[in-house]
Amino acid sequence: EAELMTGLPVTTDTEIEAAADSLLEQGAEKVLMTLGGSGSYYRAKSVGVRVPAPTVEKVVDTTGAGDCFLGSLAYLLAAYGDSEGGINVDECMLKAATGASAIASVSVQATGTQTSYPSREDVQAILDRSV
Repeated sequence: EAELMTGLPVTTDTEIEAAADSLLEQGAEKVLMTLGGSGSYYRAKSVGVRVPAPTVEKVVDTTGAGDCFLGSLAYLLAAYGDSEGGINVDECMLKAATGASAIASVSVQATGTQTSYPSREDVQAILDRSV
């Protein structure tokens, strides 16, 4: 999607950073680009960080991995967020992206979409190991 929105390639780290910068110039305040098995890239005005994906021994099926990442990201942003506004938003986003990558990395190790997603109990164990 970033390539379509910016007209820029997003193959190398330099290209990914340039596309994120372009999106910021277009008015986005924060950019999170998913990069499949390579993790994700988070860019805000003051920070640009590559969030690596955990190493997976055997990828079985990547169908639904992006949905798993985004659903996990939304859940973790809500869980890590502070309604009083006392949390650093960039730190919250990076922690949530790290956790979402770990959860999505489990989903690619089984077939199917929702059937490959880890259970709530498993999610907590995954987060305890990764975040």
